[in-house]
Amino acid sequence: MDKERLAAVNRLCSEERWEEAIAQFEVLLGQYPHWPEARYSRAKAYFKMGQLKASIADFDFIIALDTQNAHWLSERAVAYLLKGDPQRAIQDLDLAAALEPENPYRYSSRAFVKDRAGDYKGAIADYEKAIALDPEDAIAYNNKGLVEEKIGWKAQAQKSFSLADAKDPKKITKSESASTKPYTQTQLPEGYVDAQAKEEVPSQAAAPKHGLNDYLGVIKDTFSIGQGWAEFFSFLGKKLKGKN
Repeated sequence: MDKERLAAVNRLCSEERWEEAIAQFEVLLGQYPHWPEARYSRAKAYFKMGQLKASIADFDFIIALDTQNAHWLSERAVAYLLKGDPQRAIQDLDLAAALEPENPYRYSSRAFVKDRAGDYKGAIADYEKAIALDPEDAIAYNNKGLVEEKIGWKAQAQKSFSLADAKDPKKITKSESASTKPYTQTQLPEGYVDAQAKEEVPSQAAAPKHGLNDYLGVIKDTFSIGQGWAEFFSFLGKKLKGKN
């Protein structure tokens, strides 16, 4: 495989030269049609361009090559969620959780989607699974409290918020997070907060913890599975901004 050519095309993506990148991907994949890394990169490029059907098609291709890749399943779930199909997203996250049952991020991610799909009790159950695996995850406590608040469980919600604060000794503020925490390659729009709910983006256990209840978390690991969620909110934010 021509890794140097792929690196060159990925640089085009990093510069947001999408049309050039897609044209180069066509040439590259014409020569190496079964190269999963190239198709994965093109899937991400299509995603960032808003061409979700094409993105999902590339994810379908590489997942058929490796059905045990929890990372790819989780990334496809993000595309399905943005496409307006949370049930398909949950199916992928079910598979990812089955592949990595000891990874708390799998349950936090699925909880986040279940919340969006209106399955509040299912979301709470998944946050509890994530917390059982990582009792120090302030974000999971925070988001669990927000879902509990939605269904009127005020006492439980307050307990979850208190635990989130207790697990986050740094007490990072929204303004501090924007100025001191590293972003992924695709950044959230400045000041963007989801209009429907204010859960923080699910993060890996290794990512920095944020205990506040009123802003989206920042994913630290640029190449972690959490990047997909940061990109989802970046793209969603741009769509919302374009409607104003």
